[in-house]
Amino acid sequence: MSPRRLTDLPAGALARALFDAVTDGVLVLDAAGVVVDASEAFCEILGYPRQEIIGRTPPHPWWVDGMLPAVPRFAPAGAREAPAVLVRRDGTTMPATVRWVSLGDGLDGEPPGSVVVVGRATAAQGLPLGDDGYRSVVEALREGVVVHAADGTIVSCNPSAERILRLTAGEIVGRDWSHWRPVRVDGGAYGPGDTPTAVAAATGRPQADVVMGLHTGADEVRWIAVNAEPVPGDDGHPSAVVASFSDFAERRRGQELVNRLGRILEQSRDEVHVFDSRTLRLVQVNRSAVSNTGYTMDELHAMTPLDLLPELDADAFEAIVEPLRSGDVERVQFETVHRRRDGSTYPVEVRMQLVGSETPPVIAAVVLDITARHAAEQELRGREAENRRLAFEQGALRRVATAVALVADPQSVFDLVCEEAVRLIGATSGGLVRFEDNRSVSAVGTWSTAGSSPTFPPGESLDGGGMAAQVARTGRPARTEGSEALAGHDIAVAVPVRAGERLWGAIGVSGISDDRALPDPVGRLGRFAELVGIAVSNAEARGRLAALAATDHLTGLANHRTFQERLAQEAVRASRHGRRFSLVLLDIDHFKRVNDDLGHQMGDAVIREAARRLDALGRAGDLIARVGGDEFAWLMPETGGMEAWRAADRAREAIAAEPFPGVGHLTISAGVCDLDQAPQQSELFRLADGALYWAKQHGRDVAFLYSPEVVEVLSDAEHAERLTRLQALQSIRVLARAVDAKDPSTRQHSERVAEVAKVLAGALGWSAEDASALRDAGLVHDVGKIAVPDAILFKPDRLTPDEFRRVTAHAALGAEIVADVLSGAQVAWVRGHHERWDGQGYPDRLGGENIPEGARILTLADAWDVMTSERPYGVPLSREDALAECRRCSGAQFWPAAVEALERVITDGDLTAER
Repeated sequence: MSPRRLTDLPAGALARALFDAVTDGVLVLDAAGVVVDASEAFCEILGYPRQEIIGRTPPHPWWVDGMLPAVPRFAPAGAREAPAVLVRRDGTTMPATVRWVSLGDGLDGEPPGSVVVVGRATAAQGLPLGDDGYRSVVEALREGVVVHAADGTIVSCNPSAERILRLTAGEIVGRDWSHWRPVRVDGGAYGPGDTPTAVAAATGRPQADVVMGLHTGADEVRWIAVNAEPVPGDDGHPSAVVASFSDFAERRRGQELVNRLGRILEQSRDEVHVFDSRTLRLVQVNRSAVSNTGYTMDELHAMTPLDLLPELDADAFEAIVEPLRSGDVERVQFETVHRRRDGSTYPVEVRMQLVGSETPPVIAAVVLDITARHAAEQELRGREAENRRLAFEQGALRRVATAVALVADPQSVFDLVCEEAVRLIGATSGGLVRFEDNRSVSAVGTWSTAGSSPTFPPGESLDGGGMAAQVARTGRPARTEGSEALAGHDIAVAVPVRAGERLWGAIGVSGISDDRALPDPVGRLGRFAELVGIAVSNAEARGRLAALAATDHLTGLANHRTFQERLAQEAVRASRHGRRFSLVLLDIDHFKRVNDDLGHQMGDAVIREAARRLDALGRAGDLIARVGGDEFAWLMPETGGMEAWRAADRAREAIAAEPFPGVGHLTISAGVCDLDQAPQQSELFRLADGALYWAKQHGRDVAFLYSPEVVEVLSDAEHAERLTRLQALQSIRVLARAVDAKDPSTRQHSERVAEVAKVLAGALGWSAEDASALRDAGLVHDVGKIAVPDAILFKPDRLTPDEFRRVTAHAALGAEIVADVLSGAQVAWVRGHHERWDGQGYPDRLGGENIPEGARILTLADAWDVMTSERPYGVPLSREDALAECRRCSGAQFWPAAVEALERVITDGDLTAER
């Protein structure tokens, strides 16, 4: 077979073989500059995987901006060669030579593509100023470099200077820093002689890391960090200044290694060591290496890196260097310590890279002193540990604070406080004690690990020498340790617990092995003591609030709510155990005359005096309560009907026996019923009330014991009375409708308010009978406005104080109008329908639970109708907006429970939208 010529080979196979055989990098581009193919050598040179190169469109990330013309700008035919700087995938740069060859004619008339061959550039021996090798290094630097003449004029710059300043070389060369009006970090301006370059030229001393802001645009300031190095002339004075700078906002932590150290590397604050890759002898170092290690330049040149790295032996260092020699890795980085000439060491981070262009090859090592970093890391670790301790403490305090706020039982709070304190401080036992008036100590909380002795021993006295006694005597923390500590305890501390200003007790922990492990145990324990004080104060406040909530504010007796709760409890208990139980209802005879003739203040005085006399008759276990305006109830557990009647009759005699100051003699009527006649609680109250009504109808000043023989008589009389009241109520309703009819916008206002109030009462758990009673009161709640002149009612402007007083008087007047036809509770609802939950209403400025519940409901129902009805002075609110306003005023104007009930009935559709 005759030999084949090269040109006879298939073109594709030949091209691929040549492609792979060339050691330089080969790149194939189409006419638009899109990468069509790339050789493995090209991928290896740049560190990119092939799939990240194929298909790349201009601009290509491996060309340094401005360093290589775009491919279409080369000559259209033939080959072209140019120096270039390439950017590897890891951000480092390298000098290179680029040859470009056109592919010839394109397909189907398309523009031709091109082949680019990239080869590594060989650095020249030595780097004197102006040498091409030196120039390549300067151009390859990521830092900006400018050279200033002695007068400060910039005579040259590298491409990175153009990139960082965003100016062309033509805009930089020929000017000095003052052209861009440099400013300092604090905003002050640099003078012509203050710039780092001017200072270096004037003093001959380098200027390091000086931050300047340059006005390179109309509204743009470029911030750079400048290092200026003077170049000494023959006469010893600086003949030029070399300045390097980096973008201050994006400055890199370390400097890029370059192929050869020159004057610029002398400006680095980091140590630079260049050593022979074979012999390891140091061949070049910079100033920082000399100043940091304390060796002279000549001493360092006679050494190897092993002489400076005490933690590494020859084998360990060889394992680091060999991968660089073989080309398996481009760089290595590790942390170790450097040894100074005086034998001291300091932590460093070492970055090594092979400079293969040198003959023989050398390794450049940049050594960063990381003492500050280590100190910062140590401080950070300390702070993290302290933060963990604080987080643990805050978590413990939060858990205790939550318990203080939510848990009603102080004992569980006290035990939790001791447990959290022991765990936090690292103790084995904790205790909480209260100081008693008899100088004794009562343990109220404790927690300990197994086998631990109590912090406060049983039977400790405030007159002794223990920690509790020390705290009680001084009011300050106490601490014991060593031989003074309790048996089995290394360290024990205790701090005072105060409830308000009162020294209440002490909390302590013991069994602390070392209080240095957790600083300030007294301070940390003191924070728990504060929470204990709050818990104690809360418990005492809850007791006071419970007493207030259960007490009638006028008489000090139990109030209506407490009466109802106790009635239910006693009725259930008596029924379950077959015990006797009786109820007495009492009412002051002709009490309305006292209010009408002598005023409400005298009426209140009469009620207080009657309550005092009745309360003096009660036995242990009895409950006497005020359940209405002048109505009282007396619960008598373990008491039959006849015995209860005799007690009621004694009460009647006590009231009638002595005159009331300023009033004279008064009487009371009483109705009595026991559980034998009324097996259910509701029946017990109804029958006792019937007996009271019968007593009122039969001459008053009498106590009547209910018996079924007179039920029919009682029902007839009650029916007649209610019929009379109903007729009177109808007349009052006519007056109320007349008030509403004065203004078309308020027509049927009272009817709407009454219906809303009835619905809300049902949602709040009222019985149907009580809800109907509230509806009746709602129908006449504004009847008092009959006495307010129309000129005031319909005045469009702000009312004068006197006019406002006349308007606010309508609530009390309305209550007086309905007093004879409605029950005492209904009268109170009408009187209080303008009271506010926060106590800022009228006429009595009642607040919170002191406002009758029916009045609270009427207040919300009245406001709801005003907000959602057509009025001449405003557009009605939508139901959503009106409900939002009610929520906003909840807890201030309105009873929160009523607002919640309003939301429920609207959501459930129980409150219709038709007005």
